Amino acid sequence: MLTIAEATATRTTLHRQVKRQTPWGIADFATSFGPGVTFYTTPSHGGFFVATPDAMPESLRKRSDRYCGFQWYEEDCEAALVVVAHPELFTPDERVRALGCVKAFYPTQHAAYLLTEHYRQHGDGAEVASCSK
Repeated sequence: MLTIAEATATRTTLHRQVKRQTPWGIADFATSFGPGVTFYTTPSHGGFFVATPDAMPESLRKRSDRYCGFQWYEEDCEAALVVVAHPELFTPDERVRALGCVKAFYPTQHAAYLLTEHYRQHGDGAEVASCSK
């Protein structure tokens, strides 16, 4: 697991300008959080791209591709699913906030996730922060 300082340094090093099509338009910047997990920003929005569906535990995968496909997780709510799925790439505060958002916005997926081996291995048992709807 990366320390907070290592995670921040890694993100800063891998933050770069790009021109890639995203569901929100052409990306300005991309930040690699780890193998196959990249955050893209555009002038109006952004989100995570997860390179392979297997990189997400089944309980945390998107249930519909109607908005932007199964591999794109928009920054407002869906990004929390990526943070919970990859706790080693994020700070403790980011993980707690993400788990709170998953609990608030995706209660069925949250309940299913709590029963998984992934949660038993990666869940840190921290208090869940609230995430207003």
